[in-house]
Amino acid sequence: MSLSLPLSDMASRAHPGWPSQLLPIELFEMIAKYLPTRKDFGSMRLVNREFNTKLIGSFVQQLVIHLGPELSARLDTGVTLQDRPTSINITDHILQSEIFSSFGSDIRRLGLALELQEHELATPATGDLEEIDLNPWSICRWLLRMDEVRPNLHLERVIYSLESIRGVSALMTGASNVRELALSCDCGLGYLQGPDVNHLQPPARPPVFGDPNLVRTTDNRSLQVRYAKPYRLEMLEHKLAAAGVEPEIIPTKIRELFESGDTTESEWTHEERARPCLPRCPYHSRDLFRAPAEDVMIRLQPDQLTDTQKKFLFMYLSAQQGLVQSFLLGVIDNGPSFVHLTKLNIARIPSLYLEFLFHDDFWSRLPGLEEVALGVIPDWRTVYQQDIFNVAVEQLFPTDALPKVFRLLKDYIGKQSRIKRLHFEWHCGGEFAAGCVQRNRYVLPAPFLKSHLKVINSSPKNLLVLPFITHLSLKNCWFAPNVFYRIMDTMARDYSLEELELETVSLSGPPIHREVMSDVEDFPPPPPTDDQDDHAHHILAHQHLAQLHQYQAQQNQAPQDLDGDEVDDKEHPLQKPPWLSWCHIIDMLTPGETIRELAYEEREGPFAPPLRITKKLKLRKLIFKSCGYVEVPDFRFISNRRFDDLQLPPNLVPLELAAEAAIQPTRNAVAPFLQNSTDRHLGEICMVMDPWERATMRIIWGFNFGWVGTYDRIVIDAARQDGIFIPGYGRFTGTLECDPNARPEEEDEDEDEEVASNSSAGDDLLDKPVHYVFDTSLFDRNYDDNDGLREVMLFQEREMGYYREPRMDQFFWDQLFR
Repeated sequence: MSLSLPLSDMASRAHPGWPSQLLPIELFEMIAKYLPTRKDFGSMRLVNREFNTKLIGSFVQQLVIHLGPELSARLDTGVTLQDRPTSINITDHILQSEIFSSFGSDIRRLGLALELQEHELATPATGDLEEIDLNPWSICRWLLRMDEVRPNLHLERVIYSLESIRGVSALMTGASNVRELALSCDCGLGYLQGPDVNHLQPPARPPVFGDPNLVRTTDNRSLQVRYAKPYRLEMLEHKLAAAGVEPEIIPTKIRELFESGDTTESEWTHEERARPCLPRCPYHSRDLFRAPAEDVMIRLQPDQLTDTQKKFLFMYLSAQQGLVQSFLLGVIDNGPSFVHLTKLNIARIPSLYLEFLFHDDFWSRLPGLEEVALGVIPDWRTVYQQDIFNVAVEQLFPTDALPKVFRLLKDYIGKQSRIKRLHFEWHCGGEFAAGCVQRNRYVLPAPFLKSHLKVINSSPKNLLVLPFITHLSLKNCWFAPNVFYRIMDTMARDYSLEELELETVSLSGPPIHREVMSDVEDFPPPPPTDDQDDHAHHILAHQHLAQLHQYQAQQNQAPQDLDGDEVDDKEHPLQKPPWLSWCHIIDMLTPGETIRELAYEEREGPFAPPLRITKKLKLRKLIFKSCGYVEVPDFRFISNRRFDDLQLPPNLVPLELAAEAAIQPTRNAVAPFLQNSTDRHLGEICMVMDPWERATMRIIWGFNFGWVGTYDRIVIDAARQDGIFIPGYGRFTGTLECDPNARPEEEDEDEDEEVASNSSAGDDLLDKPVHYVFDTSLFDRNYDDNDGLREVMLFQEREMGYYREPRMDQFFWDQLFR
């Protein structure tokens, strides 16, 4: 692109400067494409008015509207608390803004968000829900009933705006050319960090578009978890100031209030905190409790919310529900006009609201929809109004969210033949979860099981198979290996799956069928199948059991390295992988060369007939980022034996011990205030992998281990801040693609039939292709999940510090902290 200025204009300029209104808008847009962040984009707009005018069209191509109380506060025009919220309608104000009135047709990605920030819950803007009556002769207070409580003005405006006729639907009408529509909401029912704050990854508003793993520092306000002044005293000062009391008189009025109530400041500012009991379990009927913790300076204690915080959560649910329902109605009303919409991005949604998405009218109103992204926040608690004065909180098992996601994927998203690309992730725990207590823990199973408690049942009736999906992306979840293999093999063999992308996805240890085995070493070899080569299968079957001993013996003999880049092949001879390990499953799914072929060639020599494998899978690409294993507490049906003897190399042990010693005091200090769960299916990341499997992945497939080169340095530093001394040490990253020059399997099969017709019966069977499959029929059956459940739950309760005599123990702790 060339730029030429008229000679008359150039001559008229007596001094160098900005050539006003001479540069075409295309040049501005080209420069803007190279800006890394929207903050840089905004800085460029501030150069001068011409920059702003010519860049705003590109700037609003991606627009996220945060419909929170802070937006209402910015739009405030002096409205008092006595005014009704109708004086300012947030959505009307947005529609009348320059962005929507002038550039609505330029919006390509539109997101709506309403997310409760942790500092808002720590200091609820609703106050302590007590009324203050200030008279010349006295000052009084009384508790408000729930039906008398009004949300703070800004939150009330949000609720009204979302429920109005010209609400979200009108916003969508103004963005008729949108390509991607997004929704992000978080009502605080999931896991909260509380005092477990990582200064490199503090609680902050997550991105709706862009890098989901973005880690950035924030201001000190977000880092504040300890407060010198009690919350109730701070709220009382605000109420008196709002009533017109002069600042110098406020301490006197507060003292009068305490004297009239015959109380002290410490007694009046004390807020009751009680832990909710654990969810009831089938094997017992008594409630379980955990000893309370005490620190009046920590306002947000996620497992011990105050009454004010509970009521604030309850109020916020109304706004969240209004946003989700308005979003659905807006799509239904404007669906046919979204002719360019191809992607629906549910970036974050609490599992509480998933049922709102169970509507065929919603999914059928987007004719061009090809891609769906779904990120679910599993509920750790439920909040409900107990009586006219109180709101109650009860704990939930996070995995109770699985049946809802399963139904949404199976009955609604999975039935839309036009949806070809699907992304799913849990927003709970895992490798990217901030905080020394949460990181690498609380990983939920993938929602691909109809009976979500029966995590090893790989029967077709229990599995979710998405027939129309060609690109499947999963993040932050785990599978039992037989379940993972059965699902992916079925989708790629019988249906449409061509590309599988996994980020921080894990496999558990091998399944245990309690009727025929006590642990994985008792696993019998799978029976031969008609489509398997007898000779090759004979070799494989005899190695299934021996392999479990061989690779662990090699682990004790082979040196391990720090970065995983230099390996001695001689210390790790090529062999068939352990059954249902990552290597085994990838070997059966990969579109490229397999370990089984290479091991056969190494064993039989170069002059033996080649082992030719056929798979009949449509998979053309496998992408892995930081994948590995998890350990699952449910030892009845999942074996962790493969991980028991794995150790770090001797040179890394001191580093691990030093990192653990440094983080343990912080972990011990904050853990009593944080949420806990005895959910037996919450996995924990296994940071060590068998050295043979590491070597095989590097040599055969070129995989890398660790996060260096995979994630940004700030992401790695944030994990180290939480005590992970080598983030991703036992996790692998790599890509496997189909060779574009490889002959299609159909041509090989035609040639094999011709060769077979011209060959004698005595020719080697290995001249024919071998079907590489694993028979999961041993685990394709139902089983009793209550068998042995008592032992598992008792172990979990002891590990988490729960006890069973709430009255006596609670009285003891109340007396101790009185």
